[in-house]
Amino acid sequence: MKGTTGRRRTTLVVTLALIAGLGATAPTHADGPAHPFRDPRLPVDRRVEDLLSRLTPDEKISLLHQYEPAVPRLGIKAFRTGTEALHGVAWLGRTTVFPQAIGLASTWDPALIRQVGSAVGDEARGFQQERPAGWGLNLWAPVVNLLRDPRWGRNEEGYSEDPYLTGSLSTAYGTGLTGGDPDHLKTAPTLKHFLADNNEVRRDTTRPSTTPCAAGPHGIC
Repeated sequence: MKGTTGRRRTTLVVTLALIAGLGATAPTHADGPAHPFRDPRLPVDRRVEDLLSRLTPDEKISLLHQYEPAVPRLGIKAFRTGTEALHGVAWLGRTTVFPQAIGLASTWDPALIRQVGSAVGDEARGFQQERPAGWGLNLWAPVVNLLRDPRWGRNEEGYSEDPYLTGSLSTAYGTGLTGGDPDHLKTAPTLKHFLADNNEVRRDTTRPSTTPCAAGPHGIC
């Protein structure tokens, strides 16, 4: 049951990211009848289920990429799933740059971090209104990996080695990015990383460890 619930939540988050950008990726008067997934008056669960039911297997596979192709028959234009936003919106133009995550964590102030996340979400929304090709409302942040090893090359992207502080601040930042309304997302944050990505060697197949092993050329299994 827990596994099924986890998979459903993952599907919901991914599809919410797609729905969050629909208002900008295609007009509400797309050719053909209005589909339920376009109706903001409907419950989110129903919109998600409707959209998933209309996508073919090939279309679903095509959407498993950073650069999403258009689905013309559903009125969905091409977009990009993801913009870095760990301490400000990246890649899209001139934006506010906040301290790196490890610096933000030094405040020990979840309320302040939520305000930072909200400001970043506002700027992402502003860029979305300009809507050049390839932008979207899915933001790659916050990083929730614990900083367990000083040799990890991305320690500045995380908050701390402490689970409680990391959990509190990442929740605050993520809530700021969403705007706090679960049914009307300002942006759709994507936690990084799925699980235990804080080792530099073979991190797609191994767990993080500080224990040297014979197979690890850099001393990390």
